Amino acid sequence: MTKTLLTLFVMVLFISCKKTQVDNIFAFEVDGRAREYILHIPENIKPNAPLVFVLHGLGGTNSLIREYTRMDMVADKNGFVVCYPQGTGSSENTIYTKKGSSFWNVGYETHKNETVDDLSFIKSLAIYLQQEYNLDPEKTFCTGMSNGGDMSYLLGCEAPDI
Repeated sequence: MTKTLLTLFVMVLFISCKKTQVDNIFAFEVDGRAREYILHIPENIKPNAPLVFVLHGLGGTNSLIREYTRMDMVADKNGFVVCYPQGTGSSENTIYTKKGSSFWNVGYETHKNETVDDLSFIKSLAIYLQQEYNLDPEKTFCTGMSNGGDMSYLLGCEAPDI
């Protein structure tokens, strides 16, 4: 009986164990400001692979949008690199955000006093990642949720070349 229970316990232990991806969290400096991003590179990535940015919404984080979208699994299946940049913290309380809440500076009236240049951040980060990891500049894409979606639209209009 004890041997059977021990065997079942060990089987359950190994069945419940799963391989987990270790976060690759990096800092990148733009305009004198250190910015964070999470980078997922699938095993056996090919040269000139695509790069996809996934942007969180207002008040969100890069780790939460990563968990929510599960884009790492899509990247593993389809052979592209995925980057989850982190927005900056609001410098003041607004109708939509509390001081310190993360956001993308897309020109909202509520963030009119913010000076962070998120276009420059993502453009510079894209160029760096394309060069560092031999990714195809013609296959660089951006998607996002809510405020991150607005940032994606802004990038499409203001920086279609990245």
